[in-house]
Amino acid sequence: IAHAKKESDFNEVHKWLDKRIDCVFFDAGSQARQSASPEILLLVRKMINEISPTTLLFVGGGITEPNQAAKYQGVADCLSVGTYFEKNGVVNVELFLKAIRPLQKSL
Repeated sequence: IAHAKKESDFNEVHKWLDKRIDCVFFDAGSQARQSASPEILLLVRKMINEISPTTLLFVGGGITEPNQAAKYQGVADCLSVGTYFEKNGVVNVELFLKAIRPLQKSL
């Protein structure tokens, strides 16, 4: 449901949240050309905050550069960036970590 558009998609998320699931994972797919829509994720984040605040929101697929992480700041709890490492190996890991650091919640 990375590119959810129909009301039924959100109804499905609502059902999961009512069950107090541990996490929701939006995945645009391995090596996706476009990552999950930040607007859709913001709507889901609001649903999580209202219905099941302990549920984590994971986002993956299509995040191929460190600067792409910024659009998920304050929305995603965790990013899956496998494509980045598949393409670049462990080189420039520090750049990616700096880019996603704002996603970390203060304890």
